[in-house]
Amino acid sequence: MITLTKVSYVHEADFLRMRLEEAGIECFIPDENLAAIYPLYSGAIGGIRIQVHEKDLERARQLL
Repeated sequence: MITLTKVSYVHEADFLRMRLEEAGIECFIPDENLAAIYPLYSGAIGGIRIQVHEKDLERARQLL
């Protein structure tokens, strides 16, 4: 998996996941649970990562 983008809030990550999955692109949000429990965590690590398979990266970028 490769990082497509980073967002500041869990609801932004959920929205992007929904868009990607609707387009048939599998994604992974490794920081999601920790950021939901500790909201300031995402700022400390530079954002919540949205990751996709490398083969889907270009198509995912077009969706953003």
